[in-house]
Amino acid sequence: MPTLDLLNILTLAEDILDDPIGKDAKKFARQIIDECSEDMALVAQWASAIRETDLSLEREDYARRIIEWIETLLAKADSPNQTLCEDNSDDMAIPA
Repeated sequence: MPTLDLLNILTLAEDILDDPIGKDAKKFARQIIDECSEDMALVAQWASAIRETDLSLEREDYARRIIEWIETLLAKADSPNQTLCEDNSDDMAIPA
């Protein structure tokens, strides 16, 4: 997945975390789902869970999970010894 898409998802999840009961939380979660490719199914599931609950603490928990996952992927992309595959196989690192 392109870095810009990951950053978009990260920003949306941070916005949800900032205001989990706000009127835009479900909209932001829908945008995350729409951004996710097949290899990001877990992130899409967490975003779906945000849409399904009205509980602030649950939304915060799922938003944190998304943030942590995306930050991990971005850290892998920044690693000098690894690059992410261009075919959206983000979790498969290959030697640089």
